Amino acid sequence: MTCLGVPLLFLPKINLLGVSGETAGVRIDDFLLAITLGLLACSYMALRRAIFSYAEAALLLFLFLALLSNIIYGGNPLYPLRLVEYFAFFYIGIHAARWVSLKKVLLAFLYLNAGLIILQYMGFVGAFALGTYSMGTPIGIGSGNWEIGLLLNIVFISLAFGKLCKPSVACIYGLVILGLHLVVGSRTPAATLLIFYGIFILGFFKKNPLVIVIIGFLIGIITTVIYDSLMDMVSESYLFSRMGDISLASLTTVIEKMWATIPPASSFSKYKYAEEIFNAIEGSDLSLIFRLEKVIGAIKYFYDSGPMTWLIGTGPGRYGTAMDSGNVRLFVENGALGFIAFFLILIFSLRKFSARWHLISVFIVSMFTLDTYLAYKIMSMLFFIAGISTGYNVLYVIREKEHPVPAA
Repeated sequence: MTCLGVPLLFLPKINLLGVSGETAGVRIDDFLLAITLGLLACSYMALRRAIFSYAEAALLLFLFLALLSNIIYGGNPLYPLRLVEYFAFFYIGIHAARWVSLKKVLLAFLYLNAGLIILQYMGFVGAFALGTYSMGTPIGIGSGNWEIGLLLNIVFISLAFGKLCKPSVACIYGLVILGLHLVVGSRTPAATLLIFYGIFILGFFKKNPLVIVIIGFLIGIITTVIYDSLMDMVSESYLFSRMGDISLASLTTVIEKMWATIPPASSFSKYKYAEEIFNAIEGSDLSLIFRLEKVIGAIKYFYDSGPMTWLIGTGPGRYGTAMDSGNVRLFVENGALGFIAFFLILIFSLRKFSARWHLISVFIVSMFTLDTYLAYKIMSMLFFIAGISTGYNVLYVIREKEHPVPAA
């Protein structure tokens, strides 16, 4: 199982067969994960296992509520069933705990993507953006800059807050990942990394504030010395060129205008209002407006649909390939009960990992602008980390039973 599953974390998403209306097609991953799930099902039957862990129980609850919502209100049942495929990495992680180190897997993932991003930026190799090979897009193995950005954040948080390496080394990895964000232009992941990096630095040196002052002083001197070079790098950075499109002053005006303009949407087919509002409001960000058009229409439809949909949602998969706000989408399509059940899956599966709440926090932040819970690579990495940390705990308990510590 380890040989089948772990390499999938390092492979780009390559569509073997396209699926009409979807960006995700049939991939080699699907066949390998189907084999993995089949082996697990056989082992469950052979062992006559009838007891489920809290994480598995939460997964079954989520699936029951989601499919019930699909039956009553429509949508696409393949969307909630994707989570079963992603959850296979939880079991892969448990079995991998005996053979591989989480730290080595994460560092190998970081080194691979750092090399790929540099080569892609220089135009030597291409990337599989949305499963299709193309040149000129530095995104590592991800299908977009947002995906690889969040994956790199997961690596940093696991190494730093999961105490998988020395704090000083984690600080260096954080700076390397920040540099990669500048290249790929991932806005939300870059901002999130800066927040968690600052929290880590403050926590690391909290007992010695003088060190923080010295570090700040040194950063100030270095910045002054290399100011011109730094400004050239920033001005050429894809990330900062995208940041410049955002005007916080016009954000409230945009939201008010869109809320008054956009009607409730029971599904999404094409943008009808975004460009009109963008042209009407100076300093607005077209990318943000596109996202808001979907979100506002979905919220209005959810609210107008009544109490039953508030509990179980309007039907998972109703809004197609992307809504660009996972928190909203998860809530309106799955309702309050489904929303809670989903996060219980994460909470229970990650309970043996010391950076559990940090990973869940960065996941929630990403879900404000991304459909993160539907992203195969991101969910696979999270469940793999959850599984391997659970596996380490199981191995520790077994070793303690086999070789108990003598009483004093």
